Amino acid sequence: MPEPRRPQAPNRAVRALVRGLVLVTGLVGVGLVGAAAAWAGWSAQASASGTELRSGTLDMQVSGLDNNLAGPGGSATLPTLTLAAAEPGASTSASFTINNAGTATFVPDVVGTADEPLTSWLHTTTWYGGTTCTNGTTSAPTLAAGASTSVCVVVTLDSGAPASVQGTSANVTLALTATQVR
Repeated sequence: MPEPRRPQAPNRAVRALVRGLVLVTGLVGVGLVGAAAAWAGWSAQASASGTELRSGTLDMQVSGLDNNLAGPGGSATLPTLTLAAAEPGASTSASFTINNAGTATFVPDVVGTADEPLTSWLHTTTWYGGTTCTNGTTSAPTLAAGASTSVCVVVTLDSGAPASVQGTSANVTLALTATQVR
């Protein structure tokens, strides 16, 4: 039986070539890692000056009232909004103007409520943008800066008001709200 062959040792040239390849590969890897670290170290900063940022303003002003509501809030009266000796179905109205004196666009909302004992029997309807109380719309408009809208508030004693509310009185309060539009 023939003797098994003994593996031959690689010759010196092959071993030298393998060592050279390992050495070159290692040096290239170290060089790339070092170069990446150098790239990661660069940074720069810059600043811009002279830029001013300023917040806007929301300023709903009301004119046509006894004391012209202007500024950040307050109260006013509508002297023309009176209802005396009213019978069921009777109504009264008052008009005024809402102005956007700020820089922010908003939608105004005017809601009226009555005190007791007429809370359930006095109803308010708000009309926007008309020249009379019935030719506007009940949908509030969007008011850009400098814009305005006419407002008419109608207060009606319900036609089904019971006899128990005869001779009573109540105050109607109007809540005016401006909601910013984004």
